[in-house]
Order: sequence, then C-alpha cells, then structure tokens
Amino acid sequence: MRAMAVRRLVYGVSIAAVIVVGILIMRERSTGGVIPVDGDDRAQRGLPVISIELPTGRAIRAEVARTPREKMIGMMFRESVPENTGMFFVYSNEGDQQIWMRNTWISLDIIWIDRNGKVTSVSSRVPACRERVPDADVPVRNGRGMYVLEIGAGEAERLDIRSGTALKFSVP
Repeated sequence: MRAMAVRRLVYGVSIAAVIVVGILIMRERSTGGVIPVDGDDRAQRGLPVISIELPTGRAIRAEVARTPREKMIGMMFRESVPENTGMFFVYSNEGDQQIWMRNTWISLDIIWIDRNGKVTSVSSRVPACRERVPDADVPVRNGRGMYVLEIGAGEAERLDIRSGTALKFSVP
C-alpha cells in the first residue's frame, strides 16, 4: 500500500515537471527567448521578450517591463546591452513619461513611442549613473508616448531610429 502511494506521488511529480517544462518552452518560443543579462544580482532577469521590427527589416529583441516594479528597476545594475537588444516599457496611457538613470551603469538611447508605433522623440547617449550619486546629478529624460524603448548608446543612430520612424511590434 505504501509503495503504491510512493509511486503515485512520483508519477504526479513527474507529470507536474513535464507540464512546467512544456510551459517554459512555449513561453520562450512565443516571446523570442531570453536576453542574456550581464550585471550583478540586482539586475532584472527573465522578463518576456518581444521583437520590434524596424522599417529596414531589422529587428530589436526587447525585454518587456509592464509592472511598476519592472519599470522601476529597468536596466539598473547591468554592465552591458547586447547589440540589437533593449528594454520596452509599457504604460497604461499615452502621455508624458520620465526616465531617470539612477543605478543604470550603461549609457543608453531612450526612444519614446506613441500608441500607433511611431517614434515621438529620441534621447541619444544618455549618460550612465553609478550608485551613490546625489539625486540632482542623476540624468533624467522626458518624452511623450505610450511606450519607451531603451537600447545601447549610439544604437538609435546606427539603426536610423528617429522621430517619425514607424516601428512594428505586438505587446503580449
């Protein structure tokens, strides 16, 4: 009787493991995989990933930050941004958005995008900001949109992203 209970337990755990692995594989396939994160333990990892198509046919793979906490942490504590990758911030309403760079150890291009996927403005080469910097010295940028895309410094120019550029993406 006890052996039968143990077998049922092992069987149940095995089925649960197969289901979890299947879900993780489907999530990775549907979101474009995982973007490697080079940074300390506080760096955000494991966010869903979307593909943002540029008019040239090129694409940027971007992690999606939707919750207030995900948006607050953003690209903090990272040592690098791989080429053609970034972070995509989703806001509930189109309007004025502010990005500040506290603990963002890498210089970024910040791109504001309206609800239709059109770039409204670009802040290029926003300087990095290490820890223990007075609030008054933390770089801050403002723009208008429903979405914000952060990519490595100089990438917007290299990819020819500027005000008026139409981007294609689907937010999960």
